[in-house]
Parts: sequence; C-alpha cells; structure tokens
Amino acid sequence: DEEDQVELLLTLEEFCGEEGDYEGAGERGAAFAAAFPQVLKLLYDADAVSEEAVLAWASEKAGAAPEEKVFLERAEPFLRWLREAEEDESSGSEGEGSDE
Repeated sequence: DEEDQVELLLTLEEFCGEEGDYEGAGERGAAFAAAFPQVLKLLYDADAVSEEAVLAWASEKAGAAPEEKVFLERAEPFLRWLREAEEDESSGSEGEGSDE
C-alpha cells in the first residue's frame, strides 16, 4: 500500500545517506546517493512505488530540516515532472501542447 511505499522511499533515503540502521554498517550506501533520483524513477517505472506514494514522500519531507532534504532536492526534477503530468491529466485532453 501507499504507506509501505513511502516507508520504502524513506529507507532508501536512509541507505543512501548512511543514516539510521545504515550508519556505520559498512554497506556503502553513500556510493548510491548521487543515483537516488534515477533509482526513484526506476522504482516508479517498475510500479514498485506509485505516483501518490512518491508525492506523499515528498510532502512528508517538505517540512523536514534543511539537512534532511538532500534527497528531496536531488529528486526535484522528477517530482516536478510527476506534478506536471498530474496537472496535465487533471486538465483533460484539451489539446494543449499536443501539436509538439
């Protein structure tokens, strides 16, 4: 469900930041930190996380302290793309931009 998917994203974030259970574990999650946005998109494309879960994760992180927003900031282009796609779907197929 969506809550589990958000938890998956929070865990991925901890892994990449070597925080929580991953702090000092020697699993080298920081090596994947730069790839966080790409991993997020892969999870989305594989239907492992839904659009709603990704946006819920982003919303949850929006109120976090600046140092806890590192991965939110890295994922901003993907989040922007999701929000724009959502806006396009909600506005219907009125032909806006469809001639490109």
